[in-house]
Amino acid sequence: MRPVSNRTMRTTLLATIAGSTLIGAAPTQNTARATKVQYAGVNIAGFDFGCTTDGTCSLTGTNKPYDIVSGANAVGQMTHFVNDDKLNAFRLPVGWQFLLNGQLGGTLNAGNLAQYDKLVRGCLSSGAALCILDIHNYARWNGKIVGQGGPPDAQLADVWKQLAQKYGSESKIAFGVMNEPHVG
Repeated sequence: MRPVSNRTMRTTLLATIAGSTLIGAAPTQNTARATKVQYAGVNIAGFDFGCTTDGTCSLTGTNKPYDIVSGANAVGQMTHFVNDDKLNAFRLPVGWQFLLNGQLGGTLNAGNLAQYDKLVRGCLSSGAALCILDIHNYARWNGKIVGQGGPPDAQLADVWKQLAQKYGSESKIAFGVMNEPHVG
C-alpha cells in the first residue's frame, strides 16, 4: 500500500469540509424517516482467513470460526449478538478455493462444504434474519482476475449455481456474489 501524501490528505480534508458545509446549508424537507434499520450485523470471519487481496488462498490458513479460541464459537457468538445486542444479519465470508478444495472448475468439495454448512446452519438457527454467503476473493483466483485473463466468469457463476442449488430455498440466505472486486 502506498503512503498517502500530505497534499492528498489536505485535498481530501478540504473536500470533506466543503461538502459538509454544503450539506449543512442545504434546505431541509419535512419527510418521514425510517425509525429502524432493517438489518444490522457483523462478519463471522474465519473461512476467508489465508486469503490475500490478490485472491490467493492458503487452504491451511483457514480458521474454522466454530472452533475459535477461548471456547467461544461462531454459533454462540451469533446467538449472543441476536439476543443481547439485537443484531440480525451475519456475513459468512469464505474463499472459493476452500469451497472447491483448490480445484478450479470442480464441484463443491463435500468435506469443506460440510464445514462451511455447519456455520451457515448455525447462522440460520441463531435467530438471525439474514445470513449472507460471501465469496471473499476480490474477484480473483490465485492472483488472476476473474474474466480478465484469470478464470472465466462461467467458473465463478458455476460455484454460485452450486451454492444456490444447496441454499436457494432458504429465505434467510442472501448471496454476496464477490467481496470487493477490483482490477488494481
